[in-house]
Amino acid sequence: MATLHDHDRPPVQTIGGGPAEPSRRGKGPLTVGLAMLACVAACAAPLLLAGGLTAGFGALVTDSDVLPAIILAATGAGAFLWWRRKQASAKAGAGCGCGSGGC
Repeated sequence: MATLHDHDRPPVQTIGGGPAEPSRRGKGPLTVGLAMLACVAACAAPLLLAGGLTAGFGALVTDSDVLPAIILAATGAGAFLWWRRKQASAKAGAGCGCGSGGC
């Protein structure tokens, strides 16, 4: 029984006219090292950014009298969002809440 490897086939021709040879080039250590460095940098960037922002905010709060202003601004923003949500639910009509008979 004959298999595919038992038959003689002509060599595959390339564009230059010579027989095609499999590429023997591998990835060198420089290429692999650069790929590993890029991977580590891409994975570490978000963590470094978050750490930098956290440290910067901590330094801002501890080195100045900004903390009361930050607390006041956060409280005001929370109160505004609560008030806006309350107004939106009041505009939604009488179909919500237990007092309207919707239960």
